[in-house]
Amino acid sequence: MLTIGSGGLYWMDGNIWPLPPPSLTDCDPGFFKDETTGQCNPCPRGFACAGGSQPYQQCARGYFANVTGMINCLPCNFGSYAAEVGSAECADCLPGFYADVLGLEACKKCPKGTYMETTAAVQCIACGMGMVTEESGSFAASDCQCAQGTFMCNVTGCQPCPDGLSCAAGLGPPVMLPGFWAESSGETCSYSVLRCRDTQECPGLALGECSPGRQGLACNNCIVQYFPLEDGTCAQCAAGDALPAIFSMIAATIVIIVLLSSVNADLNQQSLNLLTVAAVGSQMVMAVQALGSIRQLSIAWVDPVREIIELTRLLTFDFDVIRISCIYGADSPTMKFLGQLLACPMGAFLIMVAWGLARLRGKRMSLDSVFNLNGILLFALFITLTLAVLGPFQCIGNPDGSSSMASNPGIICYDSAEHWTLIGLSIVGIICYPVTILVWATYTTVKYPSRINSGAGLQLVNRYRFLFQRFRPECYFYGLVLLVRNAFVALFPVMFVAAPEIQVVLMGALFVCGGALQVRTWPWRTEQANYADLIMTCFLQIVLLGAAPLLEIDQAQSTEMLGWLLCVAVLGPFLAGLSAVGYSIYRHFMPGDMFGIFLCHHKGGAGSLCRLLKLLAHRHSNTNVFLDSDQLEDLDLIFDTIRAKTKSVVVVLTPELLKRMWCAGEIVTAHKNKVTTVPVICDGFIQLTEKTLEAIPDVWTAQQKQILANYGIDMEDVKKAYVWLRDSLEHLTLSRFGPAQGREDIVIEMLQRAKVSMKVFRSTAPVNGKVKARILITGSVTDAEALATVEVFQIMVQSHMRVECAMIRSDKEMTAYKPWAYYFVVLFSRGMLRDPRFAQILLSTGAGEEEPDPSVRQLEIVTVSADTGFEFPSAEFYKELEINGLGTEGLGPESGKLLSKAYRSLLNVLALPLSPMGSEGLLEKQVSEISRRFRRYKDIAAASAQDNSDDQLVSGDGVDTRQLELELAKEIPAMSMPTAQVVSTNMDASVEEPHVVLAEEF
Repeated sequence: MLTIGSGGLYWMDGNIWPLPPPSLTDCDPGFFKDETTGQCNPCPRGFACAGGSQPYQQCARGYFANVTGMINCLPCNFGSYAAEVGSAECADCLPGFYADVLGLEACKKCPKGTYMETTAAVQCIACGMGMVTEESGSFAASDCQCAQGTFMCNVTGCQPCPDGLSCAAGLGPPVMLPGFWAESSGETCSYSVLRCRDTQECPGLALGECSPGRQGLACNNCIVQYFPLEDGTCAQCAAGDALPAIFSMIAATIVIIVLLSSVNADLNQQSLNLLTVAAVGSQMVMAVQALGSIRQLSIAWVDPVREIIELTRLLTFDFDVIRISCIYGADSPTMKFLGQLLACPMGAFLIMVAWGLARLRGKRMSLDSVFNLNGILLFALFITLTLAVLGPFQCIGNPDGSSSMASNPGIICYDSAEHWTLIGLSIVGIICYPVTILVWATYTTVKYPSRINSGAGLQLVNRYRFLFQRFRPECYFYGLVLLVRNAFVALFPVMFVAAPEIQVVLMGALFVCGGALQVRTWPWRTEQANYADLIMTCFLQIVLLGAAPLLEIDQAQSTEMLGWLLCVAVLGPFLAGLSAVGYSIYRHFMPGDMFGIFLCHHKGGAGSLCRLLKLLAHRHSNTNVFLDSDQLEDLDLIFDTIRAKTKSVVVVLTPELLKRMWCAGEIVTAHKNKVTTVPVICDGFIQLTEKTLEAIPDVWTAQQKQILANYGIDMEDVKKAYVWLRDSLEHLTLSRFGPAQGREDIVIEMLQRAKVSMKVFRSTAPVNGKVKARILITGSVTDAEALATVEVFQIMVQSHMRVECAMIRSDKEMTAYKPWAYYFVVLFSRGMLRDPRFAQILLSTGAGEEEPDPSVRQLEIVTVSADTGFEFPSAEFYKELEINGLGTEGLGPESGKLLSKAYRSLLNVLALPLSPMGSEGLLEKQVSEISRRFRRYKDIAAASAQDNSDDQLVSGDGVDTRQLELELAKEIPAMSMPTAQVVSTNMDASVEEPHVVLAEEF
């Protein structure tokens, strides 16, 4: 009921309003109120009307209202979308799009790898077989393709691109990357990718294709009757393409003839400057070969150094340069490798041909020159030879998991018949070249000292002068050191081909150690050669340091390996220091001055003999030999030396030995302490009888007996020791006037009985016994000690000069040796000028003759004062000599004047001193000073060549020493010792007064 009140209309709900309440005027859902008329109108399409007093609302994007009076907008169905607000209907998704949920305001693009060809798609269709689309929203099946880095296989779909191949996006087959090769596999889609020799032979073409003219796996070979070019292609052989090989053979022959001529004849004219050029030239050849070995390391060389280091191939046996394929007819790796193996025999053959041609031209050349030239070439090309024969073992990994030869990548390692053939040839080459060369050089070097000392192999040393002549005499071993170093230089690229990070470290360590040894020894004969070697080694190390960042390595694997290597390098200084300290402590508590042999002798009667025994012992053993002349600081403790520091005592029994107090003490000490004792009986020694044994107390003074008593030695001890020496020990007999070989045999047996270690390599006499002595040495040949001094001097000069020397004991020996000799050395000693045999030797030299025969080689005389008791003759001596001669057969008055002239010419030469009883150091200095008189041999290499040239004018090939010794043994009678001797202590003359003891009494 409507009631009108004063404030407005009073409505039934109890409210007073001027207008009706909203509940009576609101529109129903689906309608909206027109603000101008107030009427409720139906909700239009694209709008939603909630009713009441709310205005109509547009449908949001992704929703629609396709009829009027809609209360709510409906979401777009699957496969459709509404892009605008107030949409009356939804649009279908276009091809390449889809809507997989309701109410989308925009369709989704088909993701990569899917496509949709129709509209209103709820989802896209996958390409399948691993294919992808280039972009999202693809609307055709043709848009599906394999992604970059994969390729289409009709059987299995898209597959990962193998290493070494390039796979572009699409459906096409892969193509080869530059430097790799693979052949088409057909339906299997399995590719065996091989690494090529370089990018020029495999420039990155279609599968299975090569540079023009090439064929085979990894484009390894040229087509038949083709030869390789520098750009990686092969060209067809023409009629004249065999000429380079022919011309090369002719050129090699000419070069070898020139080398043979220069090595044999011109060496005598070479100065140290030319020898420096030769030494540095050989160093450069080795350095270039070392760079060639470094080139084979796993290093990605870059320009311009790549172009330079490729030039090192010029020193390898790369016969492609002379178009060898046109000779063989086919580019066969086996034939090429066989040619490399036969290169050295072919070179030796050419050398023999050159030698034969020289002989036909009337030029006499020794076979030693031929051998020497072969050695020069083998030494210079050792790295190349070793690299060549190791080639089949240098296998690099391929992307397909196999491995191929680095030099012939078309040959699969250990999986092809051709590789096994190459392996067999390689083993033969390794045995024939690096192994044989190293074994032969090692044996020759180890034998060198004994050959020099004994003189038995000095001609052989001359044959091997290529191994020794470039180095100082004391560094004779350095040729072997270089060979060993070069062997490792060639071996490292092969041995560690799978571990490149180790290659560079070890190669660098090798050069560092080699450089340190070179600086320590300074081995080359000239300063310039030493500095050149040092600089070249340093630059090789710099090359390795600079190339290290270019290594082609697996980062993860190499990091761990390098960590361990660096750990060794970091700990190295500490380990070296600890080793030095430990060794010093060990030597402090365990001194190594142990003597293998103690020489017990009478210094006046056997001082020079024992020096000789010590020199001969060192030829066959490295044991320390105690000789009092060399151990002056130990004389006060001489008995303690025998007791505590000596393994064996050698008693040199000469007539005066048993009368010497100190010698008796030495024998007693050896007897009491059960030291191994070896008695050696010399000429003139008489064994003790019971009568002479009882007379021992009367030999020495009371003071001498007291000195022995101070050491705990009484006369009974002496008697027991002398009886033990006479009856219980097996004696050796040494002939002091017999052949030298007999004395050496006695020394060898002495060493064996003394139970000391023997050298593995010892000198032996030459098989043919032929000797060409250049320095002849003599003295008083009827005095045992003087003769021993001559032999000692001969051995020491021969060792120092590296020249064959001979000891002359008769005029027959002088006549035999004189045609080959240049120097005649005389050692002065007392009584020598009245020795008939010495006089005969002197006259046989031609001394004193008015007009020497110019067709005969004249000897230069060198004199040595080896005895302070030698007195120069007076005028009366010469007068008597001219009248009577020496009063012996053949040297009577008829020879007096000639002999006088010979003596005068001999004694007019200034004599240099020699101290036979001095220490070894003093003797070496004196021998060195005397050796300066032999000016011809200042340059031993040049002199040897000149000697060989001069020898061509002499008939025969040397002196047969064995036959000469047999003849001499019949002529030289055994010398007897005088019956009376002056006795004095050999250790301290002030202790006793000299007195005479007759041999019959003792």
